[in-house]
Amino acid sequence: MDNNKIFFKIIIDSQEMTEDNVLHWLEEFLFFQPSEMCGSVITRKKYVRYQYDLIEEHISKELMKSQSFIRLCDEEMNDLVVEKSLFYSSISGQLKQGIYEEVKERLEHHINRLFSVYSGAVAYVCAIDDYFWQNNTDPNQYAILNKSLEGISIIPHPTIKNTMVVDTEKLPGHSHFYNDLWFGAHWMMWFGKSYYKYIPRSAILSFKNAFRLLELSNETIFVQLTPSIWEYDNSEYRKLQWDFREQTGIEVVAHELLHDDENRIVDADPSIEILTEANCIHGGVRLLRYYYNEGRQVVPRSEATTVLNYEVDRDGRVVWEEVYKL
Repeated sequence: MDNNKIFFKIIIDSQEMTEDNVLHWLEEFLFFQPSEMCGSVITRKKYVRYQYDLIEEHISKELMKSQSFIRLCDEEMNDLVVEKSLFYSSISGQLKQGIYEEVKERLEHHINRLFSVYSGAVAYVCAIDDYFWQNNTDPNQYAILNKSLEGISIIPHPTIKNTMVVDTEKLPGHSHFYNDLWFGAHWMMWFGKSYYKYIPRSAILSFKNAFRLLELSNETIFVQLTPSIWEYDNSEYRKLQWDFREQTGIEVVAHELLHDDENRIVDADPSIEILTEANCIHGGVRLLRYYYNEGRQVVPRSEATTVLNYEVDRDGRVVWEEVYKL
């Protein structure tokens, strides 16, 4: 595992995957000189010498498929991937530390611009080494890569007998994906309008412990947890990740969306409630309820002074919202 690389991922509405947009992103987010490329249709998933003309010529065939990808890479395994999926699509990449340090302002600017112009849902930037270990479920990888298992929870595999796995639910950087949409906590994050049907904008804005939290154009929110991307393996950063997950309700919402009965949080004194259509009286199909204290922090219901209720319809639009004092 190369611990001197970063990973970025931008998740966008699949309707934005037009020929012009994809060709533009393949140039705008390309921060290295590619030597090879691979596409699900263009090269039939085989790696060939990088030829931009070949992409331009066959991009329409690539995007005709409901699921497809184009990957550009070089000898040092820097890469850029544009992937089309059923619900949300993505632009992602890996960059070595030296390249990242040179282009980090440009990368942030390009992501800001994408959210201002297109239907960006959510994006993040993190150290790739941290992403791997926070989401790795194989305990054998620790021995192979000479990494300590101290503080790591090992549990039986939920479905495979006589197999042990890392309990990533105990790690603050673990990720969940629902219909291609990411739920988690990383070093830099962007949240767009389509994300707020799951996590209310006000809940993200109420997080006060970030190094930077900015309201950008097109209702986008930008969050940077700490000054440096490389200082992730310390208690301060881990606490910020847990705090962000708790204050926004990301963990509760992700488990509810995934219908994960085994890990679903059942609490007699909840800080967040997600209720079904039977509880909606304003035309929504889902009711979300957040409990806040005077400092706009998400707290258990017994400690709350304010309640935020809102309903969303089948398309994720907020159809009703109410805030009241307890």
